[in-house]
Amino acid sequence: MKTMRVIPISILAMFIIPAGLCPAGLELEYSTYLGGSGYEGSAYAHIGGVAVDSESCAYVSGITGSVDFPTKGSYQSSHGSYSDVFIAKFASSGSSLAYSTYLGGSCDDRNFSCAIDSDKCIYITGATGSDDYPVRNPFQSTNSGSNDAFISKISSSGSELIYSTYIGGSNTDIGYDIAVASDGQPYIVGDTYSQDYPTYNAYQVSYGGGDMWGGDAFVSGLSANGSSLIYSSYLGGVGYDYGNGICNIEQSAYCAVGYSGSTDFPTCNPYQAFVSNMGDAFIAILSKNGSTMIASTYYGGSSYDSAYDVASCDGDIYVSGKTISYDFPIVNAYQCSYSGGSYLDPGDVFVARISSSGEQIMFSTYLGGNDGDNGTSISVDVSGNAYMAGCTKSHNFPTVSAYQSSIHPGEYDSFVLKLSSSGSRLIYSTYLGGSAEDRGENLAVDSLGCVYMSGSTESEDYPTIDAYQASYAGAIDTFVSKFRWEPSPTPTPILPIVTMENGDYDGDGTSEIAIFRPATGSWKLSELGSTIFGREGDIPISGDYWGDGTSEIGVFRPATGSWLVRSLTRFAFGAGGDVPVPRDYDQDGKTDAAFFRAREGLWSVRDLTDIYFGKAGDVPLPADYDGDGWIDAAVFRPSLGLWAVRGLTRKWWGTMGDIPAPADYDRDGTTEMAIYRPPTGLWAGILSQEGPSRICLGLDGDIPVPANFDGGEWTQPAVFRPSSGLWAARSLTRCWFGSSGDIPVTK
Repeated sequence: MKTMRVIPISILAMFIIPAGLCPAGLELEYSTYLGGSGYEGSAYAHIGGVAVDSESCAYVSGITGSVDFPTKGSYQSSHGSYSDVFIAKFASSGSSLAYSTYLGGSCDDRNFSCAIDSDKCIYITGATGSDDYPVRNPFQSTNSGSNDAFISKISSSGSELIYSTYIGGSNTDIGYDIAVASDGQPYIVGDTYSQDYPTYNAYQVSYGGGDMWGGDAFVSGLSANGSSLIYSSYLGGVGYDYGNGICNIEQSAYCAVGYSGSTDFPTCNPYQAFVSNMGDAFIAILSKNGSTMIASTYYGGSSYDSAYDVASCDGDIYVSGKTISYDFPIVNAYQCSYSGGSYLDPGDVFVARISSSGEQIMFSTYLGGNDGDNGTSISVDVSGNAYMAGCTKSHNFPTVSAYQSSIHPGEYDSFVLKLSSSGSRLIYSTYLGGSAEDRGENLAVDSLGCVYMSGSTESEDYPTIDAYQASYAGAIDTFVSKFRWEPSPTPTPILPIVTMENGDYDGDGTSEIAIFRPATGSWKLSELGSTIFGREGDIPISGDYWGDGTSEIGVFRPATGSWLVRSLTRFAFGAGGDVPVPRDYDQDGKTDAAFFRAREGLWSVRDLTDIYFGKAGDVPLPADYDGDGWIDAAVFRPSLGLWAVRGLTRKWWGTMGDIPAPADYDRDGTTEMAIYRPPTGLWAGILSQEGPSRICLGLDGDIPVPANFDGGEWTQPAVFRPSSGLWAARSLTRCWFGSSGDIPVTK
């Protein structure tokens, strides 16, 4: 079994602050009212939806009781009766409408969600009491009960109804959320009291709600043309159950979330198998065809808990909702304790990130203050950061880098926030509102990380900027607000940070010449071929995780705090900004996952220990510096040229700009301190059995890669030259392998 004592270089990233970067801050790019002289939205219920396309145009849906709601290029230009649905598309500037239309019949029509597809068609769902709700190419052409759910698809121009259908039974049925697959098939989740709700390929074919407080959740999917069911199933037990949110999971499955008050809600591989007396959130993962339950669990504490929305990234599930449980499950939390709320309006927001199997909680946290807090919508970016919208009455709701740092007393204000992929840090959080009641209800995020929030406002002084409609028009207006986040100036790495333990990929005792190409996720091993594993932004973390003497390919994904080892494992450990330092810390012959969090000086070894050593700006260099076989925590402090080994020594060796290159150069079982000085190509340290020495090898811009390239007794000083792909090992070899942008992955 390979000895894992030799820990050559962890390449130091030298940093510069780019000129011209804006200071950190959350900016309101545009904010506008949308409404007529009646009401848009509701003071009591979550209404409508928001989506954003590839051109940063916002799509907003909701309800209106206004006969003078602004329309443009409409499919339906006049108000029907009571409340109608509205659908509007804004130009990317937010200052004009691309189109706006009513959609409804002669009775009450309500919209609760919208989604768009790649062709910029919009899909909506909700509930209608109208017998003449507009239908076209329907699966179900008539209203079967007092209220039926509906699904409608509107063209990208807003002027054509592509299809529209009722879906429901003989009692009340409501569609609360909608998601659209890449093939154009829409899926909805909601609430039904109908014992004859249409089912097809169902996981649960029969209605479960049995008493006067009954009601089941349902999940239904339509074909791409809207004329037939792909699947449709009840989800519920003998109590009251309803579905609030639905999302795709990598186009292969769906996750539905909501509330269950049933002791017999269907569960499968549950994280939590039993429900509290007041009911809990549920999280259910179904196959794309709906007939198979992959996982299903209750989620909550000893009091009331309900999930409001769900999103997905890299197969993981992000759930938001409300809890009034002081013992809600908490893991890796930003806020560990329940803040409460008033007697009349208790509860905190909760956010949780859960594996696609439903069995592992990556993080779960409270978010809230001392009054009522509601987190109604969640979205996720490609880096795994979570964005939330909602409303709060708490004067001490957590804010960070806020656009509006205080609340108007006695009323709800909207909030919008961004939570790191690890769940342990608020990147920003702000109130937004006027002097009356404002409720953030829906949220979408574009490819640039800009946030679009819609909701309802009763404030005549709601913040507006570059508005399509600058003034309040009615009893309740819709609002649409776009935020842009300008991050803090961050150091730009001149060289990549590479932290690995082992570069022997075939177990022959020789380090391979190898590179990782972040742009394509390619690993190229000089004599062993190539493979694809990882993506841009990942940090290579090769090591012997299996314990068989061979290095496994692996990456750490800072965006999500994920460790991914090829053909072996995947787990969440750490967060963005952490430096992975995998080593065999317990001498069991296997590489252990570990990270160094510079801002706290924290070293965390998974399932082993946490210690504090070092500070911000230090470079972690764990190795065996005393020859006892155990890995020592150590840092290099570039500002001072200081090497500090925990419990062992402090030495000054090097200066600002030097790159530490520790390795066991003389093969005595002890790692030697050494530096590489890029401007001159100088190596200084104990580089052989001859003792301290200085050699010149390399040019400015080269990356030091000391390793055992010949399988012999010595570790050779070597460099990789990204500009040409040159590898040069002292007194041994010169070859060309790789190119600019590649990261050397050998030790």
